[in-house]
Amino acid sequence: MSAELPSTAWPCRVRHVKDQTEPRLKYDQTPFLLAIQSLRKEKFGEKLQTYSPPSEDLFGDMFSDVEEAAPTKEETRLREIHAQWVSLHSQTKANLCRFEKDDFQLAKDATGDVAVTTLVSTFWTG
Repeated sequence: MSAELPSTAWPCRVRHVKDQTEPRLKYDQTPFLLAIQSLRKEKFGEKLQTYSPPSEDLFGDMFSDVEEAAPTKEETRLREIHAQWVSLHSQTKANLCRFEKDDFQLAKDATGDVAVTTLVSTFWTG
């Protein structure tokens, strides 16, 4: 893969078919389905919808008499994921939450301008 291409570029081949007037998109679903399966298992979107990270105020707790317990492994992981989550595009966040739902189905191909655009926009926000 070329170093000049963005990491989100899909390897693809455009084939012109004589007398075909509508665009058609076919692709290998496997990597996408594996990623979606992983997202469903972890439920990152669901967890982060209700997660409130601890305050980053270094001086706020300085004068407090309450000693804070060390964060659990799960809390540490949520903090790390939240740090990534906050910089995601809002549509990407919405898509991640949508992929986690059991009723989400991924089309294996699409024919026609609207269907191809819809399928591609499932994963890409321009």
